Amino acid sequence: MLFHEQLLSIVSQVTGVSQSDIISRSRNREVCMAKQLFAYFLRVKFHLKLKQISVIMKNDHSSVIHCMKVIENMLWIKDDKTIGYIKEIDACMVNLEGLNFTRKLKVNVPIDCDVESLKLVLIEEYKCSIEFVYE
Repeated sequence: MLFHEQLLSIVSQVTGVSQSDIISRSRNREVCMAKQLFAYFLRVKFHLKLKQISVIMKNDHSSVIHCMKVIENMLWIKDDKTIGYIKEIDACMVNLEGLNFTRKLKVNVPIDCDVESLKLVLIEEYKCSIEFVYE
């Protein structure tokens, strides 16, 4: 099962909206919230590009941007329901095995750089595991 399928399953369980409804064109309020949460986690936790998210959600990138803005606005106004959903989804994701992923970055590093410190900074910045490849 791919990570986005696992995430879709988690969002479906937490929100009570079926997986098929989350991917559908439905504009029901609860379905829209589930879609927005799904897009938000794909972007924020998995660092996917808008185009990648739009393909997964079978939508266009402007809809993904809208999803992101809605969730960010709800977080800004401290909406209890949205914050609750995010905390619950986060907790479910932590308990899943195999949901970790590695992000590939190409970075030019000076010879005298402290590689371990750099690794810690990158892990904090990108919230994912880091694998160094030496060329």
